[in-house]
Amino acid sequence: MSHHLLMSRRNAIGLIAAFSMGAGHSRPAVANCTYTGPHDLVRRIISLPDDTYYTYPHANGFVSPDSCVVARKIENSVEYLEVNIASGAVRTIGSIVGARLYYSISSNGLMAIPMDDGVTIMNTRDGSSRRIVTWPDWRVLEDCDIRSDGKFVIVNRFSTLEKGNCRVDMVHVDSGEIIPVFQAPWPLDHAHFSPYDPQWIFFCDGSPHTKQRMWLWHAQKAPKGRHIFQQERPDGTWLDIGHERAMFNKLAAVVIAYSDSSATPRGLYEIGIEGAARSISESNLDSHCNISTDGRWAVVSTLGSANVNDESLDLCNRAAATWATSTTGYVSSDIVVVNMQTGARQFLFHSANAVASSKSQQPYEPQPSISPNGKWVLVKDARERRVLVIELDEKKLNKFLD
Repeated sequence: MSHHLLMSRRNAIGLIAAFSMGAGHSRPAVANCTYTGPHDLVRRIISLPDDTYYTYPHANGFVSPDSCVVARKIENSVEYLEVNIASGAVRTIGSIVGARLYYSISSNGLMAIPMDDGVTIMNTRDGSSRRIVTWPDWRVLEDCDIRSDGKFVIVNRFSTLEKGNCRVDMVHVDSGEIIPVFQAPWPLDHAHFSPYDPQWIFFCDGSPHTKQRMWLWHAQKAPKGRHIFQQERPDGTWLDIGHERAMFNKLAAVVIAYSDSSATPRGLYEIGIEGAARSISESNLDSHCNISTDGRWAVVSTLGSANVNDESLDLCNRAAATWATSTTGYVSSDIVVVNMQTGARQFLFHSANAVASSKSQQPYEPQPSISPNGKWVLVKDARERRVLVIELDEKKLNKFLD
């Protein structure tokens, strides 16, 4: 992530403001931030190898229904492991010297790996790799994406010589041809293909507290890029949003309205490509989000613990100051399941995050991901420094969603 985005996350902690909801935004069916329900969605929890982490939430890391790729830093290289979650079998794919943290895998097993100054492609089946593009005097951000068919990679980059020269570009995997997408004087981040229609590319303004966060690009329908979702309300209040992720079942994205938003409701939203906003589920603690491939449910991580002893969730209180100042180096971050139709929530898992001031926050920040088959939820845990996989009880999940 860029330092701009990290700064935005930190500043979104513990600030207090409460205003009424503006017009034109529908409230969720659960129109408050306290939720009840039993904690019985977990069948088992599986620990993946030591020091491993999973990729960024908007990228795919699975190579088969039960097998994913995890990574770990080893000195100046990153090693990639294929793990069969069901059997526990581990296979070393290979390693790349100078690789940045995250990665993205296509349906045919090609893995896009951002480098400081370009992009490398690794074949997850045989471990072979090749550099497809190099940009001297440019810095490539850590979160890339590869199109599902493996033909194009999308990256964010900025010039190391010219301040304020930031770009989103597509790169053809076979030829290395560069297709310009967007250029701006402000930081660009989170570029990824819509899994519903990969002709659409989602990206964002990564400036702290920006009021023009979400953007789209399409070669014919939005060739100059298009800002979507007006965050500011007529009364002057606004939603500070981030961590958007394109949905699989429609041309829309889920996104978090952070704790420091002066407008309400805060929490999980769905934003369509024309900017229509639907408040899914209210919360003052939400951080990261992800969505199932069928669009029926989402997972959210929290800033601090939301679970209370009577099996309910209290997401009303703002992120406590201790989240940023903990002397232990770690703080609670709960993983919560959200019903996308009703806005109802159920607690799933207690995880640990590094304190906001810690340089070790990436790549072990709890950023939940859902497997393509909906069977597994993957969580990175900062205290354990590994990936924890939650196997869901399918019958109980479906009962919660019905």
